[in-house]
Amino acid sequence: QSFQLAFAPVTNAEFRCFVKAEGYKDERWWPGALASQWRAEGLRNQERIDHWTPRMAALREDFDRAVQTYFDDATEGFREGELRKYAALTEAEATAAIENTFGGRICTEPDVWFETAFNHPAQPVVGVSQYEAQAYCHWLSAQRLGWLYRLPTEAEWEAAARGETARPWPWQAAQGPEPGQINADLARLRRTSPVGIFPAGDTPQGLTDMAGNVWEWTSCLHTSTLNVTALTTAATDADADVSARRAVRGGSWGDPSALCRPGYRSGVAPGGRDVNLGFRVVCCPIQAP
Repeated sequence: QSFQLAFAPVTNAEFRCFVKAEGYKDERWWPGALASQWRAEGLRNQERIDHWTPRMAALREDFDRAVQTYFDDATEGFREGELRKYAALTEAEATAAIENTFGGRICTEPDVWFETAFNHPAQPVVGVSQYEAQAYCHWLSAQRLGWLYRLPTEAEWEAAARGETARPWPWQAAQGPEPGQINADLARLRRTSPVGIFPAGDTPQGLTDMAGNVWEWTSCLHTSTLNVTALTTAATDADADVSARRAVRGGSWGDPSALCRPGYRSGVAPGGRDVNLGFRVVCCPIQAP
């Protein structure tokens, strides 16, 4: 099946249309038991609470040992500065932060919707769970009859980023990013950037920010290997619970460049709402019966 991937992640200006249309209140855009429950009452992710509680405590007690024990793996994707912010929290503050992120609550806008570092209209929307990203796609599909908007499958995302020749990077050259080519740690922006301002990192087809800026949700469960033949296979509501991770791709503004390779794979629980996590949409024509 043919598909068209959006040239950039969904921006705050675009997502604002969904918020203003009261998309968070309209159950039509939240099909499936998990999405419906997330919208109505929130979903508690006890697995992530149990994951983070001892790590936060260890950072307070012995920072260096905690980093070596828990965070000496690049897949965690955290910089030392971020970890030191966690280490500076009191026990009560750390508990509140974990509960705020994973405890389950009713939301009516993205998590950092009012933070000036992340809410410029041209910046990609961040702080959205996979449930919110999918609800936006359902709403958008209803605005344009004859077209279906959805999250890309993981294989679709990688095919668009790497092309038919499986390029190691989105651009044509084989070498990694040069300074100023993508929004990752070396750019030192310490926040998302307006979409499309790093054109030297675009694909030959003009897709921008496929490396860096924000991690992007896909519709697939995160598995040990990528099924490259399953271009249209997406996870269903019955496939996962609140702890089963979904595949995210592309790296972000705070990551080392190595994590921004289009072949690098990671996963996040579907309720995750991080400041480095956004999404872009796929557009498909609806086939006549």
